[in-house]
Amino acid sequence: MIKQKQSKSNKKRQKRTQKSPWVLSGLIFLWSLAIGIGLAVALGTNSPVYSQSQAEIQNLKSLDPVPEELAFARDIYVERCGECHVALPTEILPTETWRFLLESLPQHYNVKTRDIISPEIILMWNYIQSFSRTYGETGEPPFRIADSRYFRAIHPKVEFQQTQTANTCTSCHDRATEFNYRSFKE
Repeated sequence: MIKQKQSKSNKKRQKRTQKSPWVLSGLIFLWSLAIGIGLAVALGTNSPVYSQSQAEIQNLKSLDPVPEELAFARDIYVERCGECHVALPTEILPTETWRFLLESLPQHYNVKTRDIISPEIILMWNYIQSFSRTYGETGEPPFRIADSRYFRAIHPKVEFQQTQTANTCTSCHDRATEFNYRSFKE
C-alpha cells in the first residue's frame, strides 16, 4: 500500500513537471503581442513604417516620402509653382537656390508672379528645406536645372536633346503636371 501511494505521488510530480505545449505556445503568443503593442506605441501612428500602406507607397507624388505634417505645405508648393510651370521636385536644386527663389518673390527669373502671402511662403519653405540638399560647396549655387549636380545625380546616363527647364520634365515624366515624377512615358 505504501508503494502504491509513492507511485501515485511520483506520477503526480511527473505530471506537474511536464509542461503542456499549449502553455508554452500561449506564453510565446502573449510575449509577441506585448512586443508588438510596445513597438506600435513607440513608433506612433504617424510613423511611415506604421501608417503607409503598399498602395500609398506606390502612389508617392515626390521622390521622397512626405510626412503627414508636411503634406499641406507640399500641396501649397505644388499649387503655387504649378500655376506657371510644373512644380519641380525640391531634391533637384540646393536649399540655397530655393531660399533665394522664395526671398525674391514676387520676381521669379525676371517674371512678375502672382503675390504669394507670407504664411504660404513659410509653409513652402518648411517643405522645401526638408527635402532639398544643401549646396556644400564654395561659390554660387546653381540657379538653373541644367547646372545642378543634384539634377544630374538623379538622371544618370540620361542624354537630353535640349536644355532642361521646368517644363521639359514632361517630355519624360508623363505625370509631372500632377507632381508625380515616378511615372515615365513609355
